[in-house]
Order: sequence, then C-alpha cells, then structure tokens
Amino acid sequence: METTAADILARIANDLAAGRTVCAATALKVFVFAPQNVKMLRAHGVEPFKIGTDGSLRMFEGWTKRAPRFVRISTSEGALLVRLTASD
Repeated sequence: METTAADILARIANDLAAGRTVCAATALKVFVFAPQNVKMLRAHGVEPFKIGTDGSLRMFEGWTKRAPRFVRISTSEGALLVRLTASD
C-alpha cells in the first residue's frame, strides 16, 4: 500500500492531537511544531500542515505580509521531501 500526502497528514494530525511535538527537518533547517506553537497558529486560523491544490503536503513556514506562507514537503504521490519525527 502506497502512502499518500493525505495519509501523512492524518498521522501528523494524530500526533498533534496527542500533544506530541512534530519536527520537520530539511537540508538547511529544522521546523519544530510544539503544542504551544500549534495552539498559537490555530488561534490565528492557520493549520500547521495542509494539502495543497496540487495534492502535495504543505507545511507552514512563516508569514508574508500578514498571510501564512506554506512550503511543499511532499510530492503529490506522497513521497516526503523532509524528515518528519514526533516526540513527547
């Protein structure tokens, strides 16, 4: 069974709901989504991860002119472009 971007998003959502910290490591930077950070993002109406219009998994990276900026972290087929981990 192949893993899709939606499958990965569901696993991330489960980890965040369980209060775990989710980390996404690129070649240059590590993004940490701790429970308190996720709570702040959601208070602003932003989810830390989402599915893009092309079917790829997107991750919140920052703000551009008060709008959330997302970067692609998977292909539309579900192949991850980053290393994801979750910890308590």
